Amino acid sequence: MLEDWVKKGLITDDTFRMLTLGNAADELLNGSLLSAWATYIKVFNQENPTQKMNLLAALTARFGDEAVAIMLETAKKIRKTRSLAVSIQTEQIRHWLRTKKRPDDVFVLLKLETAKARLFDQPQLNTWVRYVDSFNNANPTRSTTLFSVLNARYYDEALAKMLVVAKSSGGSAGSLASRIQAEQTRYWLSVNRTPGAIFEMLQLETLGTNFLNHPIFTAWVKYTDDFRKKNLGTHLSTLTTLRVYYSDATLAKLFTEARKVTKTAKIGRRLEAELLREWSLAVAPPALIFERLKLGNGGQKLFESPLFTMWTNYIAMFKKANPRYKDDQLATLLRSYGRRELTLMLILAEKVPSTKDIATKLRGQLSGL
Repeated sequence: MLEDWVKKGLITDDTFRMLTLGNAADELLNGSLLSAWATYIKVFNQENPTQKMNLLAALTARFGDEAVAIMLETAKKIRKTRSLAVSIQTEQIRHWLRTKKRPDDVFVLLKLETAKARLFDQPQLNTWVRYVDSFNNANPTRSTTLFSVLNARYYDEALAKMLVVAKSSGGSAGSLASRIQAEQTRYWLSVNRTPGAIFEMLQLETLGTNFLNHPIFTAWVKYTDDFRKKNLGTHLSTLTTLRVYYSDATLAKLFTEARKVTKTAKIGRRLEAELLREWSLAVAPPALIFERLKLGNGGQKLFESPLFTMWTNYIAMFKKANPRYKDDQLATLLRSYGRRELTLMLILAEKVPSTKDIATKLRGQLSGL
Protein backbone atom coordinates (compact mmCIF):
# COMPACT_ATOMS: atom_id res chain seq x y z
CA MET A 1 0.00 0.00 0.00
CA LEU A 2 2.77 2.43 0.95
CA GLU A 3 4.60 1.69 -2.29
CA ASP A 4 1.40 2.45 -4.24
CA TRP A 5 1.09 5.83 -2.54
CA VAL A 6 4.70 6.61 -3.38
CA LYS A 7 4.14 5.67 -7.03
CA LYS A 8 1.03 7.87 -7.10
CA GLY A 9 3.14 10.70 -5.73
CA LEU A 10 0.93 11.35 -2.74
CA ILE A 11 2.30 14.20 -0.67
CA THR A 12 2.25 14.59 3.06
CA ASP A 13 -1.31 15.92 3.50
CA ASP A 14 -2.64 13.20 1.21
CA THR A 15 -0.87 10.61 3.29
CA PHE A 16 -2.37 12.02 6.46
CA ARG A 17 -5.83 11.67 4.98
CA MET A 18 -5.20 8.15 3.72
CA LEU A 19 -4.04 7.18 7.20
CA THR A 20 -7.13 8.88 8.71
CA LEU A 21 -4.89 11.37 10.50
CA GLY A 22 -6.54 14.48 9.14
CA ASN A 23 -7.54 15.81 12.54
CA ALA A 24 -6.30 13.07 14.84
CA ALA A 25 -3.39 14.85 16.52
CA ASP A 26 -4.13 13.39 19.92
CA GLU A 27 -4.44 9.85 18.48
CA LEU A 28 -1.42 10.01 16.23
CA LEU A 29 0.98 8.26 18.56
CA ASN A 30 -1.39 5.88 20.31
CA GLY A 31 -1.06 3.09 17.75
CA SER A 32 0.74 2.06 14.61
CA LEU A 33 -0.37 5.05 12.52
CA LEU A 34 2.74 7.11 13.14
CA SER A 35 4.98 4.14 12.42
CA ALA A 36 3.14 3.54 9.17
CA TRP A 37 3.45 7.16 8.19
CA ALA A 38 7.14 7.25 9.14
CA THR A 39 7.67 4.18 6.98
CA TYR A 40 5.89 5.92 4.13
CA ILE A 41 8.20 8.93 4.37
CA LYS A 42 11.22 6.63 4.45
CA VAL A 43 10.05 4.85 1.28
CA PHE A 44 9.14 8.16 -0.35
CA ASN A 45 12.58 9.60 0.34
CA GLN A 46 14.25 6.50 -1.11
CA GLU A 47 12.19 6.83 -4.28
CA ASN A 48 12.51 10.62 -4.44
CA PRO A 49 16.02 11.54 -3.25
CA THR A 50 15.68 15.06 -4.63
CA GLN A 51 12.30 15.70 -2.97
CA LYS A 52 12.91 14.30 0.48
CA MET A 53 10.32 14.92 3.17
CA ASN A 54 11.16 15.46 6.83
CA LEU A 55 9.02 13.69 9.42
CA LEU A 56 9.38 16.38 12.10
CA ALA A 57 8.78 19.21 9.64
CA ALA A 58 5.63 17.52 8.38
CA LEU A 59 4.34 16.91 11.90
CA THR A 60 5.08 20.47 12.98
CA ALA A 61 3.49 21.97 9.87
CA ARG A 62 0.40 19.88 10.45
CA PHE A 63 -0.02 20.19 14.21
CA GLY A 64 2.33 22.89 15.54
CA ASP A 65 5.21 22.73 18.05
CA GLU A 66 3.02 22.43 21.14
CA ALA A 67 0.86 19.58 19.84
CA VAL A 68 3.87 17.69 18.51
CA ALA A 69 5.65 18.02 21.86
CA ILE A 70 2.57 16.72 23.69
CA MET A 71 2.20 13.83 21.25
CA LEU A 72 5.84 12.87 21.64
CA GLU A 73 5.67 12.94 25.44
CA THR A 74 2.61 10.69 25.26
CA ALA A 75 4.26 8.35 22.79
CA LYS A 76 7.36 7.99 24.96
CA LYS A 77 5.16 6.26 27.54
CA ILE A 78 4.01 3.61 25.03
CA ARG A 79 6.39 0.74 24.38
CA LYS A 80 5.75 0.36 20.66
CA THR A 81 6.19 4.07 19.89
CA ARG A 82 8.80 5.02 22.50
CA SER A 83 11.88 4.64 20.31
CA LEU A 84 10.41 6.57 17.39
CA ALA A 85 9.09 9.31 19.70
CA VAL A 86 12.48 9.77 21.37
CA SER A 87 14.12 9.99 17.95
CA ILE A 88 11.67 12.64 16.72
CA GLN A 89 11.95 14.61 19.97
CA THR A 90 15.74 14.60 19.70
CA GLU A 91 15.44 15.97 16.18
CA GLN A 92 12.98 18.60 17.43
CA ILE A 93 15.43 19.79 20.07
CA ARG A 94 18.32 19.83 17.58
CA HIS A 95 16.18 21.91 15.23
CA TRP A 96 15.54 24.49 17.95
CA LEU A 97 19.25 24.58 18.75
CA ARG A 98 20.16 25.05 15.09
CA THR A 99 17.70 27.91 14.80
CA LYS A 100 19.19 29.45 17.98
CA LYS A 101 16.02 29.37 20.02
CA ARG A 102 16.46 30.61 23.58
CA PRO A 103 14.85 28.63 26.44
CA ASP A 104 12.30 31.42 26.79
CA ASP A 105 11.51 31.21 23.07
CA VAL A 106 10.76 27.50 23.34
CA PHE A 107 8.71 28.13 26.47
CA VAL A 108 6.47 30.35 24.33
CA LEU A 109 6.55 27.99 21.32
CA LEU A 110 5.15 25.25 23.54
CA LYS A 111 2.50 27.66 24.84
CA LEU A 112 3.60 27.08 28.40
CA GLU A 113 3.08 30.75 29.21
CA THR A 114 -0.68 30.17 29.01
CA ALA A 115 -0.62 27.35 31.58
CA LYS A 116 -0.40 29.76 34.54
CA ALA A 117 -0.77 27.84 37.83
CA ARG A 118 -1.28 24.55 35.95
CA LEU A 119 2.25 24.60 34.52
CA PHE A 120 3.25 21.28 36.09
CA ASP A 121 0.21 19.57 34.57
CA GLN A 122 1.48 20.22 31.04
CA PRO A 123 3.19 17.21 29.39
CA GLN A 124 5.22 19.48 27.09
CA LEU A 125 6.93 20.94 30.16
CA ASN A 126 9.23 17.90 30.09
CA THR A 127 10.18 18.74 26.50
CA TRP A 128 11.08 22.26 27.54
CA VAL A 129 13.22 20.99 30.43
CA ARG A 130 15.08 18.69 28.08
CA TYR A 131 15.66 21.60 25.72
CA VAL A 132 17.03 23.82 28.50
CA ASP A 133 19.50 21.09 29.45
CA SER A 134 20.54 20.67 25.80
CA PHE A 135 20.84 24.44 25.39
CA ASN A 136 23.11 24.70 28.43
CA ASN A 137 25.33 21.88 27.18
CA ALA A 138 25.63 23.54 23.78
CA ASN A 139 26.06 27.06 25.19
CA PRO A 140 28.06 26.87 28.43
CA THR A 141 28.74 30.62 28.43
CA ARG A 142 25.03 31.40 28.06
CA SER A 143 23.68 28.71 30.34
CA THR A 144 20.56 29.43 32.34
CA THR A 145 18.34 27.68 34.87
CA LEU A 146 14.75 26.57 34.79
CA PHE A 147 14.08 28.86 37.72
CA SER A 148 15.49 31.98 36.04
CA VAL A 149 13.07 31.57 33.13
CA LEU A 150 10.10 30.90 35.39
CA ASN A 151 11.08 33.66 37.81
CA ALA A 152 10.69 36.20 35.01
CA ARG A 153 7.13 35.01 34.40
CA TYR A 154 5.75 34.32 37.88
CA TYR A 155 5.59 36.26 41.12
CA ASP A 156 7.85 34.77 43.79
CA GLU A 157 5.05 33.65 46.07
CA ALA A 158 3.00 32.13 43.22
CA LEU A 159 5.94 30.13 41.89
CA ALA A 160 6.98 29.00 45.36
CA LYS A 161 3.50 27.69 46.10
CA MET A 162 3.27 25.97 42.71
CA LEU A 163 6.55 24.19 43.41
CA VAL A 164 5.38 23.01 46.82
CA VAL A 165 2.14 21.61 45.38
CA ALA A 166 3.93 19.91 42.47
CA LYS A 167 6.60 18.49 44.76
CA SER A 168 3.99 16.94 47.04
CA SER A 169 2.33 15.25 44.05
CA GLY A 170 5.36 13.03 43.52
CA GLY A 171 6.31 11.41 40.22
CA SER A 172 8.13 13.26 37.47
CA ALA A 173 6.39 16.52 38.36
CA GLY A 174 7.58 16.16 41.94
CA SER A 175 11.16 15.50 40.87
CA LEU A 176 11.13 18.48 38.52
CA ALA A 177 9.63 20.72 41.20
CA SER A 178 12.37 19.65 43.62
CA ARG A 179 15.00 20.63 41.08
CA ILE A 180 13.48 24.06 40.45
CA GLN A 181 12.92 24.60 44.16
CA ALA A 182 16.62 23.95 44.77
CA GLU A 183 17.48 26.54 42.10
CA GLN A 184 15.06 28.97 43.74
CA THR A 185 16.69 28.42 47.12
CA ARG A 186 20.15 29.05 45.68
CA TYR A 187 18.90 32.31 44.19
CA TRP A 188 17.32 33.49 47.45
CA LEU A 189 20.50 32.64 49.31
CA SER A 190 22.62 34.48 46.74
CA VAL A 191 20.68 37.69 47.44
CA ASN A 192 20.55 36.87 51.17
CA ARG A 193 16.78 36.82 51.56
CA THR A 194 16.07 36.46 55.29
CA PRO A 195 13.78 33.73 56.65
CA GLY A 196 11.42 36.47 57.80
CA ALA A 197 11.20 37.94 54.31
CA ILE A 198 10.43 34.54 52.81
CA PHE A 199 7.86 33.85 55.54
CA GLU A 200 6.04 37.05 54.61
CA MET A 201 6.38 36.44 50.89
CA LEU A 202 4.81 32.99 51.24
CA GLN A 203 2.07 34.53 53.40
CA LEU A 204 2.52 31.80 55.98
CA GLU A 205 0.91 33.95 58.63
CA THR A 206 -2.41 33.51 56.81
CA LEU A 207 -2.38 29.80 57.69
CA GLY A 208 -3.26 30.67 61.29
CA THR A 209 -2.29 27.94 63.73
CA ASN A 210 -2.53 25.14 61.16
CA PHE A 211 0.87 25.70 59.60
CA LEU A 212 2.92 22.84 61.05
CA ASN A 213 1.59 20.17 58.70
CA HIS A 214 1.50 22.43 55.64
CA PRO A 215 4.04 21.61 52.88
CA ILE A 216 4.75 25.33 52.34
CA PHE A 217 5.85 25.60 55.98
CA THR A 218 8.09 22.55 55.53
CA ALA A 219 9.71 24.21 52.51
CA TRP A 220 10.24 27.40 54.51
CA VAL A 221 11.89 25.50 57.38
CA LYS A 222 14.26 23.91 54.86
CA TYR A 223 15.14 27.35 53.49
CA THR A 224 15.73 28.70 56.99
CA ASP A 225 18.12 25.84 57.69
CA ASP A 226 20.00 26.56 54.45
CA PHE A 227 20.14 30.26 55.35
CA ARG A 228 21.67 29.48 58.74
CA LYS A 229 24.30 27.23 57.14
CA LYS A 230 25.27 30.02 54.77
CA ASN A 231 25.22 32.68 57.49
CA LEU A 232 26.95 30.95 60.39
CA GLY A 233 26.35 32.66 63.69
CA THR A 234 23.16 34.40 62.62
CA HIS A 235 20.48 34.79 65.28
CA LEU A 236 17.76 34.29 62.68
CA SER A 237 15.95 30.97 62.94
CA THR A 238 12.55 29.38 62.55
CA LEU A 239 11.73 30.39 66.12
CA THR A 240 12.80 34.03 65.85
CA THR A 241 10.44 34.41 62.91
CA LEU A 242 7.54 32.45 64.39
CA ARG A 243 7.72 34.43 67.63
CA VAL A 244 7.05 37.61 65.68
CA TYR A 245 3.64 36.27 64.73
CA TYR A 246 2.71 33.98 67.63
CA SER A 247 2.95 34.15 71.42
CA ASP A 248 5.13 31.67 73.28
CA ALA A 249 1.99 30.13 74.78
CA THR A 250 0.47 29.55 71.35
CA LEU A 251 3.69 28.10 69.94
CA ALA A 252 4.27 25.86 72.95
CA LYS A 253 0.75 24.48 72.66
CA LEU A 254 1.15 23.90 68.92
CA PHE A 255 4.47 22.11 69.37
CA THR A 256 3.28 19.85 72.18
CA GLU A 257 0.15 18.95 70.20
CA ALA A 258 2.24 18.30 67.08
CA ARG A 259 4.33 15.75 68.96
CA LYS A 260 1.23 13.57 69.35
CA VAL A 261 0.69 13.22 65.59
CA THR A 262 2.98 10.97 63.57
CA LYS A 263 3.12 13.34 60.59
CA THR A 264 4.21 16.33 62.67
CA ALA A 265 5.95 14.64 65.62
CA LYS A 266 9.46 15.26 64.30
CA ILE A 267 9.01 18.97 63.59
CA GLY A 268 7.08 19.35 66.86
CA ARG A 269 9.97 17.91 68.90
CA ARG A 270 12.50 20.00 67.04
CA LEU A 271 10.66 23.30 67.46
CA GLU A 272 9.87 22.64 71.10
CA ALA A 273 13.58 22.06 71.75
CA GLU A 274 14.40 25.28 69.87
CA LEU A 275 11.89 27.22 71.95
CA LEU A 276 13.43 25.94 75.17
CA ARG A 277 16.86 26.88 73.87
CA GLU A 278 15.67 30.38 72.92
CA TRP A 279 14.42 30.92 76.46
CA SER A 280 17.63 29.57 77.94
CA LEU A 281 19.84 31.77 75.74
CA ALA A 282 17.79 34.77 76.84
CA VAL A 283 18.28 33.66 80.48
CA ALA A 284 14.52 33.85 80.97
CA PRO A 285 13.71 32.82 84.59
CA PRO A 286 11.33 29.84 84.93
CA ALA A 287 8.88 32.09 86.76
CA LEU A 288 8.69 34.31 83.67
CA ILE A 289 8.12 31.33 81.39
CA PHE A 290 5.39 30.15 83.77
CA GLU A 291 3.61 33.44 83.10
CA ARG A 292 4.24 33.34 79.35
CA LEU A 293 2.71 29.88 79.13
CA LYS A 294 -0.27 31.12 81.15
CA LEU A 295 0.09 28.24 83.56
CA GLY A 296 -1.39 30.37 86.31
CA ASN A 297 -4.75 29.74 84.64
CA GLY A 298 -4.35 25.97 84.53
CA GLY A 299 -6.71 25.24 87.40
CA GLN A 300 -7.22 21.70 88.63
CA LYS A 301 -6.00 20.23 85.31
CA LEU A 302 -2.66 22.07 85.49
CA PHE A 303 -0.53 18.99 86.09
CA GLU A 304 -2.11 17.15 83.14
CA SER A 305 -1.19 19.94 80.75
CA PRO A 306 1.69 19.20 78.35
CA LEU A 307 2.72 22.82 78.85
CA PHE A 308 3.35 22.08 82.52
CA THR A 309 5.65 19.23 81.50
CA MET A 310 7.38 21.56 79.06
CA TRP A 311 7.87 24.13 81.81
CA THR A 312 9.28 21.44 84.12
CA ASN A 313 11.77 20.46 81.42
CA TYR A 314 12.78 24.09 81.05
CA ILE A 315 13.44 24.40 84.79
CA ALA A 316 15.88 21.47 84.57
CA MET A 317 17.60 23.06 81.55
CA PHE A 318 17.77 26.47 83.22
CA LYS A 319 19.21 25.12 86.47
CA LYS A 320 21.88 23.22 84.57
CA ALA A 321 22.94 26.39 82.76
CA ASN A 322 22.52 28.58 85.86
CA PRO A 323 23.57 26.52 88.90
CA ARG A 324 23.14 29.53 91.25
CA TYR A 325 19.44 29.72 90.48
CA LYS A 326 17.60 29.22 93.81
CA ASP A 327 13.91 29.57 92.94
CA ASP A 328 12.08 26.29 92.41
CA GLN A 329 8.93 24.83 90.92
CA LEU A 330 6.98 24.79 94.18
CA ALA A 331 7.71 28.44 94.97
CA THR A 332 6.35 29.54 91.60
CA LEU A 333 3.21 27.44 92.05
CA LEU A 334 2.62 28.85 95.53
CA ARG A 335 2.92 32.44 94.31
CA SER A 336 0.35 31.76 91.63
CA TYR A 337 -2.20 29.57 93.44
CA GLY A 338 -1.62 29.94 97.16
CA ARG A 339 -1.17 27.11 99.64
CA ARG A 340 -4.81 26.09 100.03
CA GLU A 341 -5.70 25.91 96.34
CA LEU A 342 -2.40 24.25 95.45
CA THR A 343 -2.94 21.59 98.12
CA LEU A 344 -6.36 20.77 96.68
CA MET A 345 -4.91 20.62 93.16
CA LEU A 346 -2.18 18.23 94.30
CA ILE A 347 -4.64 15.94 96.09
CA LEU A 348 -6.72 15.67 92.93
CA ALA A 349 -3.62 15.18 90.78
CA GLU A 350 -2.50 12.24 92.95
CA LYS A 351 -5.63 10.39 91.82
CA VAL A 352 -4.60 10.62 88.16
CA PRO A 353 -2.04 7.96 87.11
CA SER A 354 -0.18 10.27 84.73
CA THR A 355 0.30 13.00 87.37
CA LYS A 356 0.49 10.96 90.56
CA ASP A 357 4.30 10.98 90.85
CA ILE A 358 4.81 14.73 90.37
CA ALA A 359 1.83 15.53 92.63
CA THR A 360 3.11 13.29 95.42
CA LYS A 361 6.57 14.81 95.14
CA LEU A 362 5.28 18.39 95.28
CA ARG A 363 2.84 17.64 98.08
CA GLY A 364 5.68 16.20 100.12
CA GLN A 365 7.73 19.34 99.55
CA LEU A 366 4.72 21.48 100.46
CA SER A 367 4.20 19.59 103.72
CA GLY A 368 7.80 20.29 104.68
CA LEU A 369 7.38 24.07 104.47
